[in-house]
Amino acid sequence: MREAPWRLMEHNVQLVFLFTVVYWSANSIISQHILSGYVYVLTASKAPVGLVKGIQGLVQLLCALPAGYAADHTRRDRILILAGVVGVAASVLTALAFELGDVLIIYLAFGIWGAFTAFQSSAMEALFADSVPMGQRSAPFTLKYVMRNVALVLGPVTAILLLWKYGDAWTLAALSPVLIFGTSLTALSMVLLFQFDDDLAFENRQAPVRPVSACCGMLDAGHVPYLLFLSDFIVSNGMGLVTAFFPLFFLQEYNLSPVRVQTLFALQSLGVALLSFLAQMASSSTGRMPIVVITRVLGTLSLLLMAVSHDVTDQSVLFLAHGAFMQCTDPLRRSVLMDFVPKSHRARWASLAGLTAASWAGSAVLGGIIVDSYGYRLCFLVAALVYICGLALETILIPLTRHATESVEYLKLYTRPSFP
Repeated sequence: MREAPWRLMEHNVQLVFLFTVVYWSANSIISQHILSGYVYVLTASKAPVGLVKGIQGLVQLLCALPAGYAADHTRRDRILILAGVVGVAASVLTALAFELGDVLIIYLAFGIWGAFTAFQSSAMEALFADSVPMGQRSAPFTLKYVMRNVALVLGPVTAILLLWKYGDAWTLAALSPVLIFGTSLTALSMVLLFQFDDDLAFENRQAPVRPVSACCGMLDAGHVPYLLFLSDFIVSNGMGLVTAFFPLFFLQEYNLSPVRVQTLFALQSLGVALLSFLAQMASSSTGRMPIVVITRVLGTLSLLLMAVSHDVTDQSVLFLAHGAFMQCTDPLRRSVLMDFVPKSHRARWASLAGLTAASWAGSAVLGGIIVDSYGYRLCFLVAALVYICGLALETILIPLTRHATESVEYLKLYTRPSFP
């Protein structure tokens, strides 16, 4: 098999980076805090806010395993083409829903977005891992994640400009044009999904390598993917309880305007991007999982303090810290996962990682019930307790992954050519 050096700007890697910026800029407009405010104003109830995310998560949950299986048993670029077709259909229906102000069409549209996410994320994550050599994944994964968070800043900034034009108020007349613009940008990003090519992936031009092996008592490397999935599943459920309701929390508790809420979310995304870089740099000497655990602990403490604080400035700072610490090590976790699973199973494991996002959306329904019945602060406490359960499993992963250090020595010890 022909040897070829890996370069950061190979074809599929470039496309992943470009799609990440364009798609997540649009996604941050149509499916996050502006959407929460729009649905709340449209229905005069918090429950539908969680229901929109719940429907999206349920469909993603149902499609995740079939999508991962398909991407492992056929060309990943074909699955991305299928996702592109679904994404265009979802964009058109979403724009129609916002134009008509029909909550039932919104439910249907975001159900289709759940199917899109299942197929797109599993195939793209696996193809991205195929395009980067083992032992070098944390830096490109972190760069992709930073680009995503920069895009999550571009979305709110665009929304702020549009809100200044249409009115800085929580009204349908002000929010609808912003959401329709975001939907148009989302449809444009789908064009990139038709450009990927499996044949250009780095590992498809190399001799295959075996995944990392390590041992620690009764548990070994074979348990790492399962523990990663389970811990992330638990933590994501905790985040799902509160994330969709932060805009409403600041609206109802502190009467913040849409522009001020958008500014907070933009600053949070910048914080995630900055901490992601710092976490990746620190992981080169401490290992990846210790950094994951440390940042999750700090994020949990921030949410606990939000449950007892009442000053708007303190709440704003704690909100920024919670989001940044809880999310900044996601690329480190994903790079560990891809190092510990064989190439032939990557899309399936990526789809399981997608189940955590589905559970995040599903738990938003429960979060809406808790908020309606007991208030925001009790919901924060419940979410923090869920975080602690996930943290216990992540702590177990520290000794299990201690050998997976990204270095030249690591490559020599744990990646030997294996020919069929």
